[in-house]
Amino acid sequence: MNNGIVFSAPSIHDSENEALADNVFGHGLFPAPFTFFAVNPVKEYVRLADTDPGALLSILTERDGKVWAEFVARRPKFFEAAPLECLSGRERAMLLAVRPELADRIDTRCLSAPDWVFLLRRRPELARLCDWYALSGADWVALLCGERHRNVMPGEDAPQPCFAEHCQWDRLSGADWVALLCGERHRNVMPGEDAPQPCFAEHCQWDRLSGADWAVMLAEHPDWATYCNTARDCDGRNGWERLAGADWARLLARQPQFAAICDWDGLTGADWAALLRARPEFAGQCDWGRLGGHDWTALLLDRPEFTGRCAWGKIGGADAVRLVFAHPGLADHISWRNLSGRDWHVLLGSHPEFTSRKPADVAIDHTSQRPLTWPRE
Repeated sequence: MNNGIVFSAPSIHDSENEALADNVFGHGLFPAPFTFFAVNPVKEYVRLADTDPGALLSILTERDGKVWAEFVARRPKFFEAAPLECLSGRERAMLLAVRPELADRIDTRCLSAPDWVFLLRRRPELARLCDWYALSGADWVALLCGERHRNVMPGEDAPQPCFAEHCQWDRLSGADWVALLCGERHRNVMPGEDAPQPCFAEHCQWDRLSGADWAVMLAEHPDWATYCNTARDCDGRNGWERLAGADWARLLARQPQFAAICDWDGLTGADWAALLRARPEFAGQCDWGRLGGHDWTALLLDRPEFTGRCAWGKIGGADAVRLVFAHPGLADHISWRNLSGRDWHVLLGSHPEFTSRKPADVAIDHTSQRPLTWPRE
């Protein structure tokens, strides 16, 4: 403990940092299993720091790094008393986000790449301390990508595309490029991170994109199809040749103009159901025989106009009940023999008017626990 610390009342500048600390630390969200205080001790420590610092020095035996990080962020006069070895990399980053003036007095070597992303999005002026080579492709996406709001105050979370000059672009995978250029959430990211940055397309290594990546990329930026023509993977395939049936369904739902080059033979029944739900105009290309019972159910729930095409014998009892719940008018098409005793219990529990449709030799299973409604797909 440094008993020679000079204490003073909080200044206006301290008040500004109090608000920033609330933002970084979540308004004191670090309650802890603690012997001296039953609730978050930081608030009590701050009160003593402002009213009776002598009493505070005698009880500062806490070894919780989170508590110390928040307390020092709010009252930096106690920096010398803090057991810095207790602070993790993220706790040091949180402290520096509020008090960047302490940067030269805190060892930042233990900060992980995500810790640096957290810190630099709030304090870009500390970039001089960062080991850029530690950042992975996902870390670079998190640092560069996002939507910058007007009047960003120092210490507030904001993307930092200015650091692109330091980026090792070859570290970004195909999914990373999609996340950066299109804003797709392929992993756990920070709020606001998924605002796209298509300005970095000139750096993109197109040959790294999978078929799924291309489907997302072209759905957002169809004018990048020229890159899809020329990008070759290790097997010599261009971007189009990497698209599986599900990728085509996703792409054509957004950009139907690419239908002319679609490999229709690659679409499964599930792919056709997904595509026709969004784009029924492609029904003429559909191989209806590929659709199974679940595929027909998914399609008819949203597109009952395809009733006449349906192979009703493929639809099982549970799927038939779902369809009747959603569209009672389809009851005349149902193969009632496909319903089990449990299916009848579920159906008649809400629609007793179909009792006459039940075959006499099928006994209702009243022990069924199936829900009477289902979420729509």
